[in-house]
Amino acid sequence: MAALDKQPVTGAGPLNGLLTWVDARFPLIKLWEDQWGKYVAPKNFNFWYYFGSLSAFVLVLQIVTGIFLTMNYKQDAAQAFASVEYIMRDVWGGWIIRYMHSTGASAFFICMHAHAGFLAHGEIHIEYADGCVVEHKAPQIVAIDPGHDGWVVGKEPVVIIEFDFESDTVQRLGMPETHQH
Repeated sequence: MAALDKQPVTGAGPLNGLLTWVDARFPLIKLWEDQWGKYVAPKNFNFWYYFGSLSAFVLVLQIVTGIFLTMNYKQDAAQAFASVEYIMRDVWGGWIIRYMHSTGASAFFICMHAHAGFLAHGEIHIEYADGCVVEHKAPQIVAIDPGHDGWVVGKEPVVIIEFDFESDTVQRLGMPETHQH
């Protein structure tokens, strides 16, 4: 009975052996815990931090709904309107897919946001659509143009004290509307 008490509890169910086998070859559970499961969010998060994940969600929404719309759309000028009408009336859920696609296009522009402030801690990597790559390392003043993709470099959290004027950041700070060299 004492030998049974010393065995570690690894979970129950028929998939436990499979998960242990996969985890020994690819540390999926460790990756999950490090990136999503046990990630400690900084205390200075505010409403504006949601725009990064929101823009990623809108991008995936645009791609998925675009694929579904492409399955039923006809490019011929004589049949284009009829194919949109077919999507709206006869395809199951077609009306909501079309509205999700059109609304997602507008939402994508709302998610684009410029950042300007003081990078107090950590290091960030920024990439723009034109291939330009910028890395910022604390401590320094940063100005990140709209239309960027950025992520944290290393394990240290990034702390940016932003000078944010909501939708007027670009105009008030004299930043360009899009990234320029």
